[in-house]
Amino acid sequence: MLQSLSGIFVFVLALTIIGCDKPAEPAAEVVKATSLGITADCVICVDHPLEVTDRTAHADYQGKTYYFCSNGCKEDFEKDPVKAIAKYEKEKAPASQPSTAPSH
Repeated sequence: MLQSLSGIFVFVLALTIIGCDKPAEPAAEVVKATSLGITADCVICVDHPLEVTDRTAHADYQGKTYYFCSNGCKEDFEKDPVKAIAKYEKEKAPASQPSTAPSH
């Protein structure tokens, strides 16, 4: 039994060595994103600003460009842009301030 296991090990080792003669594929080139010098909110998440680069997910809607932190957020926006923009504007609106005028 031990001889058959060692035979299998030698066979697998030989296959591994034979398979290793292929040249390694070159690593994919890493492309660095270029900042556009703009900071924007993700229209879907709203809660965190993002630095806009040439690779930032974005969509144009009614003459305006909207930016997103991910392609998933962009897809959510594209499903219903009117609803997404309304939600964004509501969440970004300043909270109503209590009146400082004296009451009589």
